[in-house]
Amino acid sequence: MAKVSTYLDTRREKDGGKFPLKFSISYGRGVRILYPTGIDIEAKHWNGHEVVRHESRLRYNQLIGHKRLEIEFALLDAEARRVALNPASLKRVVENALSGRGKAASYPVADAFAAAMARTLKPSTRAIYQRCLDAIGAFTPLDGLMMRDIDYRWLCEFEAHLRKTSKTNTVSILMRSLRAVFNYSVRTKAIEADAYPFDDFKIKQEETPKRALTLEQLRSIREHGGKYADIFLLSFYLLGINICDLCRLKEITPDGRIEYRRSKTGKLYSVKVEPEARAIIEKYRGEKWLINVLDSRTAGREDHRTFMYNFNRRMKEIVPGISSYWARHTWATLAADNDVPIEVISHALGHSCGSPTTAIYIKFSQKKVDEANRKIIDHLNAALRQSKDGTSGSSTV
Repeated sequence: MAKVSTYLDTRREKDGGKFPLKFSISYGRGVRILYPTGIDIEAKHWNGHEVVRHESRLRYNQLIGHKRLEIEFALLDAEARRVALNPASLKRVVENALSGRGKAASYPVADAFAAAMARTLKPSTRAIYQRCLDAIGAFTPLDGLMMRDIDYRWLCEFEAHLRKTSKTNTVSILMRSLRAVFNYSVRTKAIEADAYPFDDFKIKQEETPKRALTLEQLRSIREHGGKYADIFLLSFYLLGINICDLCRLKEITPDGRIEYRRSKTGKLYSVKVEPEARAIIEKYRGEKWLINVLDSRTAGREDHRTFMYNFNRRMKEIVPGISSYWARHTWATLAADNDVPIEVISHALGHSCGSPTTAIYIKFSQKKVDEANRKIIDHLNAALRQSKDGTSGSSTV
């Protein structure tokens, strides 16, 4: 608990036999600072608690009382936010309180990130926040960096620093992470809304390159065979399911579907398992999981990232530049090429289409997605057979 008292510093006499009145602020053991009140008086006018027998005693005592309250409120707020108080940070809290700069001036950026990460359940999101904080630390020392220090000019300089080593969309992810931390800090009233620096700052982003495979590339994947190629095709047959979600499937429902919530968005999906997908599932059927990718992992440490690393590395040996996301992009592009309505494609991918309000009242027919997926797989099978017979199959799907 921090304590604030008023102290007449008689160690060095000023002109006219006056001494400076100072605040003595202590915290815990061994953390103590002296901070000037701005008032100098003779020793006879100080009784140890207040100014006495002085023509300005009422004004002086009111000023001291007001400043003391400001400091005490600031210290209580710092303790509530678990700010690490040392002599340097204690001085900053006092300076900010007396200058009227507000909460953001005494709220460390590192603490703001820690608070935002603590309320985030997804490890991947916490990892992005930590990456952003590390990038800030590489740009400017985190020790002493407060939320109020980050203004429009700081954001511009930080963005320019990131662009020296990172691509536009990587910079965008880091800047959006910083913005999310500010949004959380404002919502929780850890800082004032007027300390928000993103009102006029626009985060730049480039359009993601198309990642649709050609028929020839799909044929090379199918003919290559092996576990990684099969898993890629399984993802494609299941509407481009994310590898993370695919690895954590546990069963096929009695009516022949897989049902899961996408880890990225929490949205519920229901996908019919077509014979092509079922054949691959049976080939790699797991004991604990639907497919055996994570069966060898220790309980509680079922992490798909090692498999993902090996998957992307091995797939690039078949198709340069490919990654697991190409299955999803290829399915969507092939669906569009086969005149599948955009609302069906959007529903299959879990995207909103049209008015969000209207979508609340409409129960979309999953049968349309099932029919579209069957149509796409049939088209793919026919096209690959035709390509194998000698007809060109180089068009993008």
